[in-house]
Amino acid sequence: MLIIDVLLSGVAAGLMSSVLGIGGGVVIVPVLSVLFGFSQHEAIATSLMAIAMITAINVWRFQLKKMLPWSVVLLIAFFSAAASFAAGLTGTYLPQEMLILLFILFLLFMIINTFLIKENPKAQKNSSKLLLATKIGLTTGVVSGLTGVGGGLIATPLLLSSPSVKNEQAVPVSNGVMLFTTFFAVLAFMFASSKITRTWQVGYVHLDIAFFTFLGALPSAWLGTKIQHSLSLTLKKSLLLIFILIVLIRMVIKLYILLKI
Repeated sequence: MLIIDVLLSGVAAGLMSSVLGIGGGVVIVPVLSVLFGFSQHEAIATSLMAIAMITAINVWRFQLKKMLPWSVVLLIAFFSAAASFAAGLTGTYLPQEMLILLFILFLLFMIINTFLIKENPKAQKNSSKLLLATKIGLTTGVVSGLTGVGGGLIATPLLLSSPSVKNEQAVPVSNGVMLFTTFFAVLAFMFASSKITRTWQVGYVHLDIAFFTFLGALPSAWLGTKIQHSLSLTLKKSLLLIFILIVLIRMVIKLYILLKI
């Protein structure tokens, strides 16, 4: 495995995380699983660790711009953190074929959901924030712990279609929620397994790979936070669909190979 390959995957992950709010796991998981030959458990756990670091930087930058409504972020994160930890523990006991299938089903769901996104330029104060937090928090937590995508792929579309959050706040809020979601999911994968096959590995998490992915994401994440607010909803939807379709094809191929073996 070449460090340059890991750095490049980080570049792509950082850009998509900050621009589309998807956490970058849609790139990292397939790269580690398909191209680098990691087990699905290791790919998920390492992806979540990298995403936690990437989103921490994004959150800091969004906070400097005062784009984070923390009351919304923390309310959603309360549910997502608990759900991601439980899902992460569950994921360690599932065979990797099952985890790949769940990843594929999730991508199919997101293709449908992305088509249904509608823009909400203004938040409505009478919308139930608790209902929003429960729906997004529990869903993103489960998705994050079982797929390694960080939860942004589910959180961002739901936030974009929610009357409680302005369109320009969707990506910052998604990143804020992912910070808590990925951290607790990583803890589950770290301590649920004593498997150690490489230096700098804790449980299923490869700390060195996560760190170099994070380094690659730094410059692109910075660029993404600069341009994300200028992109139209239509363009964001189009980019989401393209990325999802590419990853879907690659993961279907890997599942087919595993089942055939």
